[in-house]
Amino acid sequence: MKLYKILLKVSLYLSIKFFNLRLPLPYVLYNFLYKKFILRIQNKNEDILNFEKYGFSKLNIDFLDLIEKYDLKKRKVVQKKINNHRTYFFLDKKYEKLFQNDLLKILNPLIKDLEDYFNIPVYLISYRAFRIEHFNYMDNKDLEIYANKFHNDGYVMNYFKIFVNLEDISHDDGPLHLISKMNTKRFITASNYKNRDNYNEKFDKELIFKNTGKKGSSLIFSPSLCFHKAGVPNDHRDTIQLVLAALPKDKKKFCNNDINIFDDNHELISLTKPYGFINSIKLFIKNFAIKYI
Repeated sequence: MKLYKILLKVSLYLSIKFFNLRLPLPYVLYNFLYKKFILRIQNKNEDILNFEKYGFSKLNIDFLDLIEKYDLKKRKVVQKKINNHRTYFFLDKKYEKLFQNDLLKILNPLIKDLEDYFNIPVYLISYRAFRIEHFNYMDNKDLEIYANKFHNDGYVMNYFKIFVNLEDISHDDGPLHLISKMNTKRFITASNYKNRDNYNEKFDKELIFKNTGKKGSSLIFSPSLCFHKAGVPNDHRDTIQLVLAALPKDKKKFCNNDINIFDDNHELISLTKPYGFINSIKLFIKNFAIKYI
C-alpha cells in the first residue's frame, strides 16, 4: 500500500475517533478555523440556523413550477445507465441557459443568505438530474452502487448541496438518509462506526432523518459535516442535485452567470478539496483575506 493511502487511513481513523467525522485531519482543522474566524451565525433566518445547527434544512423554496416548465424528466437528449441502477436526465442544449437563469432567480435570495453566513461569495457550480433505481441490497450488502452506505464527502465545509424532489418521495422511494450534526456522536457509538464499509446497521433508526417530501420540495445539506447515504427505493427515486460552494473568488470579476452549471466545473469543485495541511491552511488564508466583515 502506498504511503499516502496509509496516512489517509490513519487520518480518517483519528478523525472518526476524536472528532466524530470521516474527514482527513487537515479538513477538520480547516473547518475549525473557518468557523472561528470567518463564519457568521448571528441574526440568521430559520433555514440558515437549521443548516448550522443540524447540518441540513428543509428549504422554504418550491421548484415545482420550474420542473413543470422545462418538463425535466421527459425533455432529454440522452439517457444513460450506470450499472443499470442510475439514469441521468439531460435538458436540450437550447434550453440550458434559459433554465439556469430561471434557476438562479429562484436561488438568488438563498445564495445571498448563504453568503452572509459563509461571509464570502457563494456560487452554484453543478446541476444533475437523475433516477436512482432499485437493486437487491439485502443480497448484496457489500456492493455500493450509488453511495448507499453512510459516509461524509471528502471536502471542506465550503462545499454543500441542494436536493430537489422531481416527484413525490415517500419512505418507500429510497429518500436521502441524513444524520444531523447533533446526533453524529450517538450514531458513531450506536453503529460502532469504523468506516463506510464497517459499521453495524442495527442502530437506533430514530437517529436518521429521511428527506421525504412533495414534488418540487427541497433540502440543503452539508455532505462533509453530515453522515449520509442514498436510500434504496422499492422502485425508483427521481432527484435534482445542485452543488454550491463558498469560494475565494472576486464577486466583482466572477459571478454565477459566468458558470455553466452543465459542465463538470472540476477546477471550481477542486478548490473545496485541498491536499494536505499546507494547502488547507492556504485556502483558509485566501478565504480570510476576502471575507466581507
